[in-house]
Amino acid sequence: IMSVFAQSEQRSVALSAIERSFLAMPDEDYLPMEIRKQMVAQYHIATEDSLRWVRNRFNGKSKIEKIVPKNNWMKIRTSEVASLELKLLPVGDSTSVMVLIYSVCGPTCASQVSVFRSGWVSMRESIVPRLSIMDFLDKEKIQKEEQNLDKIQSIIDIPFIEYFFDEKDVLHVRLNTDKFLEKETFDKVKDYIKTFEYQYVWHV
Repeated sequence: IMSVFAQSEQRSVALSAIERSFLAMPDEDYLPMEIRKQMVAQYHIATEDSLRWVRNRFNGKSKIEKIVPKNNWMKIRTSEVASLELKLLPVGDSTSVMVLIYSVCGPTCASQVSVFRSGWVSMRESIVPRLSIMDFLDKEKIQKEEQNLDKIQSIIDIPFIEYFFDEKDVLHVRLNTDKFLEKETFDKVKDYIKTFEYQYVWHV
């Protein structure tokens, strides 16, 4: 993994750029503006993690789990099984794009990724790798051993690909098939999976 530049951590009473972006995002079913404002307030004033939960629109609980201002990143728990990650990526001297990762773990985790320009305008072009099961399979080995690629894909069925950022600004794309399939079924395909995870670092 190639390293990226480090920035000094800053803490301030003023809202960070990622928090301001979170408050400016279009209303979402679970988290309309008034609830997002309450979540940000609770994150800063709560003396312990259990006090950060707020009621969402469907009477469930949501909270901000963590904000890392220096990395322009935050993670929101929208329910007991679902979460949002927001990450601002610089694309120029003064502009950024927003990467939004929505993940559901029920219990195996899978993610959907969206990218937005300034003002929460959806981008058609992808700046984030959009991987499929084919990116994780060792097609050369499958062909060499004269195995049926379509059959292997059908055994895997639902790939369960999870996206998440770590605190070092690395984007992880992980295949969670091993956590979903029964062992006997997984044993039929595990030798044809070349990797369970890719890692990416953003460079302007």
